[in-house]
Amino acid sequence: MDLKFKINFAADAILKFQGEQNDWHPGILVWPGIDGIPMLKDEGQDSGAPLDPRQLFMFMDFKARIFDLTDEADHKYYTWVCDRIVNGWFIMYHRESLGQGKIYLEWVQRYLKVRPGGRMATPNIPEKQKPLDILQI
Repeated sequence: MDLKFKINFAADAILKFQGEQNDWHPGILVWPGIDGIPMLKDEGQDSGAPLDPRQLFMFMDFKARIFDLTDEADHKYYTWVCDRIVNGWFIMYHRESLGQGKIYLEWVQRYLKVRPGGRMATPNIPEKQKPLDILQI
């Protein structure tokens, strides 16, 4: 298969959640985001105003919890988290079965945020590097 462009399948998988808003997120989400990752809306931010991607940074929200899968509410939350992990939005760091239907889970929820003070990211373009000539005496 000869593709002339790059397809971001991880971003496509996250489209499943497009427009989602709920209390399990740390704030209001602005969709579509970039590469499927939504942006967290800041106070006073105009969600309709176009943003330069250099104004954004990846915000990682670490979570840890013991889920009791015999409890309906815990099972629902656990399934919600795992669905976002397998679709590439959240990242799982540790999972441990504690027995009796209990699972300890550590994960990170990824979002984009606007850089404080409207700063722009500086592209990391290395200068042309010269090879080390360790044989010269």
